[in-house]
Amino acid sequence: MAPVIRARALAAVLGVTLFASGVVTGASVMRLLHARRMRQVLLSEPVAMRRTLVMRSLDTRLALDARQRAHALALLDAQAEGYRAALQLSRPRVQALRRAFARDLSTVLTEAQRRELDLLIREADATH
Repeated sequence: MAPVIRARALAAVLGVTLFASGVVTGASVMRLLHARRMRQVLLSEPVAMRRTLVMRSLDTRLALDARQRAHALALLDAQAEGYRAALQLSRPRVQALRRAFARDLSTVLTEAQRRELDLLIREADATH
C-alpha cells in the first residue's frame, strides 16, 4: 500500500475511533446525569419538589410577572405545613404504591438494577 493511502486509511480509522469514543462517552455522561437527576427527584423533599413543579408549570403556562410569581410563592409557602400533614396521612398508601411499582418494574431489570432500585425505594421510604 502506498504511504499516502496508508496515511489516509489510518486517519480515517482514527477519526472513526475518536467519533465513536465521543458518542459512547456522551451517552455515558447523559445516562449518569439522568440517573443522578432521577435520584434527586425521588429523594427530594416533597413540599420543595411540589413548589418547584407548581412554579415551573405556572411560569410556563401563565407567564407570571414578578409580582404574580412572588404572590404564588408566598401562597405555596403558606400551604407547606398543611401539605406536609396531608402527605403524612397518605404516606402508607404512597409507600405501598412505590413498592408495587418497584415489584412490577423489577421483572424487566437486571440483578444489579434491582439492587439499585431496592436501595432507591428504601431511601425514598425513609425520606417520605
